[in-house]
Amino acid sequence: MKELFALIDEHRKEYEQGSATISGDIPFSMHRTVRQITHYILSRYMDGGADNRDPETGERRPFRNVGNAIVDLEWRAKNIDRKSIEAHATDADHIFSLIVNKEVQQWMKDNNFGKTIDDYQRKKSEYGSVLLKKTETKDKLIIEPVKWERTSVDPNDIAGGMKVEQSFFSILDLKKKADVWDEIDPEEGEFALNLAIEAAKKRRGQERRIEILDIEGEFEAHLLDHELEEGDNGYDDIRLYNLIVACVGNRKYLLYKDELNETRFKHDRRKEVEDRDFGLGVWEEVFETQIATNENVIDEREAMSIAGKVVIKTNRKNSPSGLSLRHGEVIDLEGDEFFDPVALGNGVPLPQFQNTIDAWFANMQRDQSAYPGVTGEEPKASTPGVSLELQAAQGASIFNKRRDQDGFFLLEVLMDWVIPFVVKQINKDHTLTASYSLDELQMLDEAIRDYLTDHHTKEAMLSDAMLQEGMPFGTTPEDRQVIGGAVSDQLKKQGSKRTLRIPKGYITLDRIKKKVRFDITDEMSDDQRELNALSTTLAALAPNDPARARIIAQMMEVMGLSAASYPMGTTPTEPTKPQGKNTRVNSVLPEGQQA
Repeated sequence: MKELFALIDEHRKEYEQGSATISGDIPFSMHRTVRQITHYILSRYMDGGADNRDPETGERRPFRNVGNAIVDLEWRAKNIDRKSIEAHATDADHIFSLIVNKEVQQWMKDNNFGKTIDDYQRKKSEYGSVLLKKTETKDKLIIEPVKWERTSVDPNDIAGGMKVEQSFFSILDLKKKADVWDEIDPEEGEFALNLAIEAAKKRRGQERRIEILDIEGEFEAHLLDHELEEGDNGYDDIRLYNLIVACVGNRKYLLYKDELNETRFKHDRRKEVEDRDFGLGVWEEVFETQIATNENVIDEREAMSIAGKVVIKTNRKNSPSGLSLRHGEVIDLEGDEFFDPVALGNGVPLPQFQNTIDAWFANMQRDQSAYPGVTGEEPKASTPGVSLELQAAQGASIFNKRRDQDGFFLLEVLMDWVIPFVVKQINKDHTLTASYSLDELQMLDEAIRDYLTDHHTKEAMLSDAMLQEGMPFGTTPEDRQVIGGAVSDQLKKQGSKRTLRIPKGYITLDRIKKKVRFDITDEMSDDQRELNALSTTLAALAPNDPARARIIAQMMEVMGLSAASYPMGTTPTEPTKPQGKNTRVNSVLPEGQQA
């Protein structure tokens, strides 16, 4: 075990203290970069402590945060809602794609997958990279981004290298894992978890908290299989493992090990940078702007502090302090004595500090596509409206591109992790209860009605009644119509919801890959495009076209309005005839030629 633990310690030390060189002369430490981003998110200097104190003077330094607003802007502008994830049929089997879509939507709703998407997109904007972790049990699938501050990775290969996540457990928390973390310590011959608990009980206060390392990485088989001896088959095999290690003081305990077939992580970058695997995020891009802004704010404060001080210049001995003088007090001076105030603020260009800050901010806005037309801030009076529209269009195009990149990655997560898990759950004697739109209900009810009618006909044809005189009920077209009508009546009583029993084997991963295509789109943009298309179609129809009512109902559904609240008559209204002016010319002209 010592060799295994030494590899883990070496990995963590290299991550925290090591650095890479970019382009031959640019040092890069992922650990320091992550710490700097976290400090700046919290408006803290790297060397200022909780109160942002200057290490030399001890004075508190102001921190004017400029990056969080840009992160919020990008996060909001590229938002992907879970409802934007839709399944579409590739072979006209719309019923199958509809049920798959409802199953996936129901799972995302039950598991709060919308929050997972939000957390993923925000962390990607803030840090530039996000590492999603999958934790799967028999009945649950948890997907969440790891915390960079608590994770040690290989900066050159984040997805493929060793990953060590740090957390802290109380003794009570550790006892709850006794049924899962059941590894035997090879030296003591006892459960390693019990040994770690006993060691922790001997410590005091905060030291009784147990450091837990969740590790995934490739190791040689003999490091974890103590029955293997040198020369045995598989001794030097490199395998992927998940390990749980407890650290109590200087002692480590292997609590759990599991050989994996595939990694539990997926890595995504906002922007790629040469010679490093960690992406480039909003905060790292605005480091210089944040540093320059803080420097100018501090200089401005010091200049104002100096300008606000009253200093007295005098050659009179034993002169009183200016603070001790009373209002209106007279000081007697001898012939060559003077007692004059000194203005320290003369020549200090205070407005120039703000101009410099504004210049840095304007430059950052251009770099991050955060123009006034995008942020919604009040523009200068001289800014033309067309310019604001162009700014908004330019910013939106950049954020749309980043949204597409997020969508591609989420689609990979969906197909590799979510869909296989949902399929497993479906094939466990599963029922689905979901709400459907009017079009979906019509399509689904038709399929249910046809299925039940065919099933009843088949049962009638195979029944003993066929051996007697007369056809049994259900075999004639009239009987089928009666059965179908009865089924339709029962379905209508359920309203917009339907409860379906999904037969085992009806939905498989292979069928989904062959018959269904998933699209991840921006919900708001899709709604607007759909409304524009419906509006164009509506304008092209004649006033008495019966299709108008259906199109209007669809437009209301897209906007989230109830068509029942806006009843529409079926009889078209006659257009109002224009009223001509009552002139002598109009009185003699035929109708239709009047002005």
